Amino acid sequence: MKNVIYLFLIILFSPISVKGQEMLSPDSTICFIDSKEADYQFTAKKMGDGEINGTGEVISVRNAIMRYGEIARNGIWTFWTINKPEEAPLQPDEYIIHGTINPAYNGELAMLFTFKSTDWEKIQHVDTVMVADGKFSFRGKVNDYNPSILAVGNYPKPTRSVELFLDAGNIQVSLDSLSAVGTPLNDALTQFQRTTKRFTNDILQVKSDSLRRMFGMSRRAMYKEFVKQNIHNGIGRMYCYGWNYSLPDFEELYGLADDTLKNTPWMLAVVEEHKRDQERMNKLSQMSGETFKNHIFETLSKKRKELKNYVGKSKLLVVDVWASWCGPCKREIPHLKKVYDDYKDKGLSIVSVSIDDSDKKWKEAVDKFEMPWEQLRTSSNEEMKSFMGDYLIGGIPHMIIIDKEGIIVYAGSALRAEKGQLQNLLNEKLK
Repeated sequence: MKNVIYLFLIILFSPISVKGQEMLSPDSTICFIDSKEADYQFTAKKMGDGEINGTGEVISVRNAIMRYGEIARNGIWTFWTINKPEEAPLQPDEYIIHGTINPAYNGELAMLFTFKSTDWEKIQHVDTVMVADGKFSFRGKVNDYNPSILAVGNYPKPTRSVELFLDAGNIQVSLDSLSAVGTPLNDALTQFQRTTKRFTNDILQVKSDSLRRMFGMSRRAMYKEFVKQNIHNGIGRMYCYGWNYSLPDFEELYGLADDTLKNTPWMLAVVEEHKRDQERMNKLSQMSGETFKNHIFETLSKKRKELKNYVGKSKLLVVDVWASWCGPCKREIPHLKKVYDDYKDKGLSIVSVSIDDSDKKWKEAVDKFEMPWEQLRTSSNEEMKSFMGDYLIGGIPHMIIIDKEGIIVYAGSALRAEKGQLQNLLNEKLK
């Protein structure tokens, strides 16, 4: 069976001959000479109702594809049909991708990319072909088992893409069902993606926050176990790369990794990041007992206020560091309001410090949540960096608790009113 793909013919307005051949016309048949396309037979066909004016220059399949955008913008193109001989038998070190997609994407480019072996934050282009009759195909040699991406589509059509591995063998890709199967790595990847998708859909149906958290913990455990089982192949490495692991989990996975993975730029960067986090946590644990550091903020009415204006006015001052864009911060607010109502008569006061860049979004969030205590915001990026640096704030929500004498009782992100942890500390300190 012969595969048919399309080649663009740029219409020029002066006669051009092709390697000694006669002038081209819409019904001519030619062959390339002295080129890698020599075994292809090209048959010109007039497409559409318009007449073809002039003659044209035949360009290679790859050049036609890469110049597609330019040709389309100029609006002076038509199609040639390329009849390709039967495919040669697949070699043990080769892959072939047979892809399908809705025929509405005919004429669009299918692009294949793969992540670089040495740096998984960078991708490299592998090949580009054109969709015809809702089909496309790629063929090449297996160089490394790194994750790859196959994508079709451009605005205004939605882009369709699928993750896959250029695993040796026949790979069947459906961009309608977003699946890639036919080889061991791709079968395992598709099955895992389907499982996690069902799991995620189940989570979205749950209304209870506590049940959602439980599902989230189960999902994290499932990912971790999958990575442990596949750490020595491309799938495990891909998910190891794409997941934000806690230090204990990361150390466990790092111990299972081989030297190749350990020496990737991503893994080395994560190791350094965890070292910095551990140093920060060690310093945070030593912050209790230190005297608070003063900083200047601004109120909703743009007045300048210092932290020292609030310290000493109550037995305990809770400084809640948050932002309008922080989901966990916003989930904590209703619980923090309940704590305030329960403990304000026992000597508790609260002040919120936002690290929002946008004054407008900060004020909108304050209006929405109606927090009955003072609202402050860092007045500049420099002040925000200084404040976060002094209090070792690596993420939000973050809480600083200061006693009447200005001594830090607690600093960190572990105490949550939602989980009752803040209440336990207040019960101890506000006896």
